[in-house]
This record gives sequence, C-alpha cells and structure tokens, in this order.
Amino acid sequence: MKRSIRTRLFVSLSLISCLFLLLFGTLYTTFYDKFVVHSRQQQLLEAYSDLQTNYSGNPSADLTTLQDAEMQYSIRMLISDPDGVVKYNSLLRARRSLSGFFNGGSISVFSMIDQLPRAFGNDVFFNVDREIESIDAILFTAGESSVGVHFIGLLGVHPCGDLLLLQMPSPVISTANQQTGFFLMFAGGVSLLATLLVAYFFSRRLTKPILEIQEVAEHMAGLDFSSRYRGPQEDEIGRLGGSINLLSDQLEETISRLQETNARLEDEIAKARRLDEMRMNLLINVSHELKTPLALVRGYAEGLRLNLNSDPESRDFYCSVIEDEARHMTQMVGELLSVSRIEAGTTPPQLEVFSLDELLDELCGRLSQVLADRSLTLRRTPSGACLLADRDMIGQAVSNYLSNAVDHTPEGGEIRIETAAVSPERLRLSVINQGSHIPEEELPRIWQSFYKLDHAHTRAFGGTGIGLSIVKAVIEAHHCRYGASNLEEGVEFWCELPLSESPADSEQALRKEALSPAFPESGEQTQA
Repeated sequence: MKRSIRTRLFVSLSLISCLFLLLFGTLYTTFYDKFVVHSRQQQLLEAYSDLQTNYSGNPSADLTTLQDAEMQYSIRMLISDPDGVVKYNSLLRARRSLSGFFNGGSISVFSMIDQLPRAFGNDVFFNVDREIESIDAILFTAGESSVGVHFIGLLGVHPCGDLLLLQMPSPVISTANQQTGFFLMFAGGVSLLATLLVAYFFSRRLTKPILEIQEVAEHMAGLDFSSRYRGPQEDEIGRLGGSINLLSDQLEETISRLQETNARLEDEIAKARRLDEMRMNLLINVSHELKTPLALVRGYAEGLRLNLNSDPESRDFYCSVIEDEARHMTQMVGELLSVSRIEAGTTPPQLEVFSLDELLDELCGRLSQVLADRSLTLRRTPSGACLLADRDMIGQAVSNYLSNAVDHTPEGGEIRIETAAVSPERLRLSVINQGSHIPEEELPRIWQSFYKLDHAHTRAFGGTGIGLSIVKAVIEAHHCRYGASNLEEGVEFWCELPLSESPADSEQALRKEALSPAFPESGEQTQA
C-alpha cells in the first residue's frame, strides 16, 4: 500500500523523536551519575586549593575565609590538628577529639580513612575514588545506606599540619530509584507527545505545497490547465510550483496550437476527400456528358465519309450537327476549366470598382433576342451601386443566374432582378423567375457540377449543368454568400456582392480581401 509523503514525513519525524528520547535515556542512566560526581569532585579540589592558599592554620582568625569557602563551593568542612583535636567543625557542630578513635596516636589521612566507618557507624559506606599524592589528599564517596543519602568528600593535609575534611551532599540519585524512573518516563512521554504533535503540524505545513503541486500536475496530465499553484514562492518548493505554472501555460499554448493545426489538417483531409469525390463525380459526369455528343459526331462523320448524304442539304445538316456538338463540348470544357481554376485558387479575383447597373445592362442586352423569342418579360430597378470585385467573374455568375431563369421560365412568363443592401459592405442581388418549384430535398444539390433536375441528363432545359457550380465558385472566391429558395410565384436565386463606397476604397479593400479566409462567411449556400 502506497503512503503519502505527508505520512512518511510524519513517521520519520516520529522515529527520530523516539530515537532521540531513547538515546537521551541511555546517556542519562549511564553517564549522568559519574558526570555529577566528577563535577563535584572538581569543586572540592578547587575549594581545597583555595584553603591551601588562604587558610593560615588559625580558624578563629580565618573564620570569614572559611565561611566564604563554604558558601562559594556549597561544602562543609572539618579541620583538626595532627593530634585529633577539632579546630573547626561544620559537620558535627560540636567540639570533640578524634584521638580516641586512634588509640592516642597521631592522626594521619590514612589512619583517618581507616577509622571513618567506625567513627560514623556501621550504616556508613565509604569508598576511595582517587588518591592524589601531589597534594597529599584523597577523594572519596560516602553515605548512609539506610536513608540513601550520598556524600562526596576530600581528605587532605594543610601545609600547617592540620587535617582538612571537605564534604558536600551529592545530588546523584540512583537510576534504579522508582521515583526517578517514574519521573523520567512521565517527562519522556510528555516530551514525545509534544514532539509528535509538532511533527504532525510540521509535516502538514511542509507537505501542503508539495501536495498542491501534485494536484496541479495531475490536472495537467488530464490536459486540464486551469489549475494553478498559488502558494508562496520564497523557497525551492515554491519556485518549483512557479515552474509548474509556467510549464502548464506553455503546454496549454502548445497543445492549443497543436489542436488548431490538427483541426486545419482535418479540414484539409476532409477537403481532399471532397475533392477526390468531386473528381470521381466529375469523371463520371464528363464521361456521361461527352458520350452522346461524341457518338453523334462520330456517326455523322462516318456518314460524311461514306457519302450517305449525296445531296448538299444533307451534308450541311450533318456538318451543322457536328459543329453544334463540338461547340457544346467546347463550352462544357471551358466551363469546367473555369470552375476548376477558381476552386483551386489559381485564378484569384482581380478586384476593381465598377457599376452594377452597367454590368446588368450589358448582360440583359445579350438576352434581349432570347427574351423576345419566348415572349418573356424582364423587370429590374437600377441600384446605383458600385461593386469592388472581379467584373468578369461576377458577370459570368449573374449571366448564369439569368440563363438559368430563362431556361426554367414558361413562355410568356416574367423574370425580376432585385437588389437590396444587407450591410454597409454587402449588396444582395436576387434573380426571380416564374415557374415550377425545385423540390426541397434537391436544393442543396443544385450547386454540384452536372447536376440537373431531369436526372436523365437530357437537354430539355439546355445548358451543361455547370452554370450554378460556376456561381458557387465565383461567390465563394469573393467570400460572400449565395443560395436559392422557392417563392409563391416561382424560384429565387440570390447572392451577396461586395460594395465599394467610392473608387478611393479600392486599394484598401483589395488588401482586406486578400487577407480574408478562402471560404464563405456562412453555410447558407447549402440551404439554397
């Protein structure tokens, strides 16, 4: 089972605390008594050295010196002459002779050592710790077993011959003592508990920014770059959090660019697939469209070669059929080339400012004979608008709209050309003809090359079936919208055209159009 860094840090600090307490207890029980005894013995040696210098051998005269030594070193002392007569006593608090303990002999340090247990009773224990011959003194430890009181002392000979007994109570308490053990256990438990609490809060405080950085990293792994490290950045962990934030920003920007590139690639792939489909459909449609005229041309050419038509009138008929079919194929190939060049971008619009009314006058004039032959009425209202576009391309598109309206308007019917401004930059041109409606399910398909409402691809309505695909290519090249819809009296074909307020705007608009994306502003053309 995985444990968090917070848990591991807390456990580590707790183990260190327990180890510290264990080490402390071991050192205390092993060395503390010896250390205290050694320190007190050093004090006794300092006091003894002081008395060697400042004590003259007359306690009455040196009483202040002796009392100051007792206060300074926290000791008690006994001074006797070589015969055992006590001259100064802060231990027994009574003047008495020690000579009785020594059978009337002179008293020396060593004889006094031998007789101390007998002098103070059998309950007294006495251990010589160290003999110091250079100063003629002995350090010892003594005590009373019944009450557990320990003493440390020093026996030495003053230069005047007096014997000096220096003693101080030792604070050493046996480590086996129950009270001492209980106190140490209690103090250690409280210290350990306090240490664990401090370790807990310290581990939480220390690991909080690390866990925040981990959370940010997990969000980044899930491609969510909204999470940020918001802690302080004074130390290494904070600077790491700042680096994580910077990395998150850079990754977000990079992935965003990659997504945009991927989207463009997907669009290109989809476009390539559509182009492949268009090529396949084009091959199929071209094969179908060329099959009939080529068969006619071949048949009539063979008839001419075999001289099946002996009279001039028949030969003229054969030749006119061949010319008509060749003209039809030439027109179809030319229109296909126009569509291909415009869609491929090899023939970009050559923008110029021109009058829409003048262009419509020219196009309507070309249709005047056809309109008269079929008794058709063409109505339009001058717009007074100037366009900024490719005049030839727009003329070709509008001409195809008009030709399509003429082909599908019944004899004696009416065609209307209407214009209306849809924005300061766009003008909507509509060509409305009377006649039957286009089925709604067919409206999105009429912009495809070679698409005809008569699915047998006959020439009942004339044309090659490429006219509306040319309109689509031209209007998209100008980044405008187009469409078709059924009206109560017939069908409306419309497109939007770029306006120019004045010829002075031509150059600026040209640069703007050149930087615009090469696709329509909306998908309204599919709702035609």
